[in-house]
Amino acid sequence: MYYYVFDPPQGPKEYERTAQIKEYLGTLGIAGEMVQTQPGRSVEQLVESALAKRYSTIIAVGGSELINRMAGALAPHDVVFGIIPLVEHEDIRTLIGTTDWKTAADQLKRRRWGICRVGLFSNGIVFLTAAHLDLGISHHFQISTNDFAIQGSGGLLTVTPAQDGDQATLLVELTERTPEKKRWWRQFGKNESESPYTSLPLTEFTIETFPILPVTVAGIEVCQTPISLKSEQKTLKLIAATQS
Repeated sequence: MYYYVFDPPQGPKEYERTAQIKEYLGTLGIAGEMVQTQPGRSVEQLVESALAKRYSTIIAVGGSELINRMAGALAPHDVVFGIIPLVEHEDIRTLIGTTDWKTAADQLKRRRWGICRVGLFSNGIVFLTAAHLDLGISHHFQISTNDFAIQGSGGLLTVTPAQDGDQATLLVELTERTPEKKRWWRQFGKNESESPYTSLPLTEFTIETFPILPVTVAGIEVCQTPISLKSEQKTLKLIAATQS
């Protein structure tokens, strides 16, 4: 049994695309119940309704905000989560193997899922796709845990829920824009000849920057620094091409 939560269409082209998606799902034999968010019907309320009706597969049809909000609402529950993306973004492609809505719908019919972890911001927002922090050329940052602190400046900081290994962690990655600058990971004894790109698995930490900077998920601002993040032990059953 499939339950679909649609982003409200904006304009004639999106209305047409929504109609195409519904028609195609019908041809696949997985049309199910279809609803959309609106004033007075939040994502969380719609998910609660689907769970009350005992739907076993719940699908987000829309953009990154809908996808991540539904991931947060579904993480505590034993259901299968699917995605039909309506935006072109590499983070969504990495997550489910495509940003093409028709390909994603075909994956739903096969219903092959794998375990997927999520991350959590201290403001309560769950992120399934990667979180990004653009530090420009010289904006300063500090990453702090209970055991150590790292300082640096410039680059692109990416935080992704790690999907490999038994322990729930967040993979913190830094790409430097100026390789000739002093590399932040020299504190860990790495060699000068190594790539200007590194990663570090963490379970819980705080990011501070100067000045205050926005943190984005799939291109949408979700919070600003300073912000704390942690990995969640809860997991999702996510339908994706990589699970075929």
